[in-house]
Amino acid sequence: MTDTNVLPPLVTTSWKPYRLFDKDFVSYEEGKERFPGAATVVVNGFSTSYSSLCRTLSSPSVVAEDDGMVTLNIRRVNSSDNGLSEPHALNGSKYADKDAAQAAAFGVGALAFMVYEEA
Repeated sequence: MTDTNVLPPLVTTSWKPYRLFDKDFVSYEEGKERFPGAATVVVNGFSTSYSSLCRTLSSPSVVAEDDGMVTLNIRRVNSSDNGLSEPHALNGSKYADKDAAQAAAFGVGALAFMVYEEA
């Protein structure tokens, strides 16, 4: 993918410094392999969530419509407009599982792997 010697900027905090590896530094699959257990965090002003049907709380007619897919909810929050958000083109798109939905969000720059630096 990209040169593995090039690193994103180091973010220093009072707790631990970290780097955000986004699509400019790794692919989603490469990030999962290189940084097992690293959290994926929202970046670039996006908000993401994932939803699927909860069978135990749904009526029989809703369960009959269940396609078994996970829906990606992705919006960009506009802080200059009283916190209103605008849906991304992928908002409402469906995926086979949450991992596939996260990969899609990562691919458009809404997620990054948060990797803490070792002391």
